[in-house]
Amino acid sequence: MLGLEVHWDGQSESEYEFCHSQHLDWFHTELENEKTIDFHVREHEMMRKQARKKDLTMERGRNNRSQFESHVLLCIVSHLIRRSL
Repeated sequence: MLGLEVHWDGQSESEYEFCHSQHLDWFHTELENEKTIDFHVREHEMMRKQARKKDLTMERGRNNRSQFESHVLLCIVSHLIRRSL
């Protein structure tokens, strides 16, 4: 049973059943803990992906703003050069 052994060395049947049920309770608790851990790992990965997506969106926004500012500066400089000619 998945590495768990229930030793029965002459105990009464009820003692054996109690011992066996304790091991089963432990096993089910461990399964629930694993499910909880898996859930939190998946949740953390999802949050990391969302944060990465948000970072990429913000980076694109900064790049777009930077390109826009460069375009505005280029227009201003072009206008000033034309005026000075």
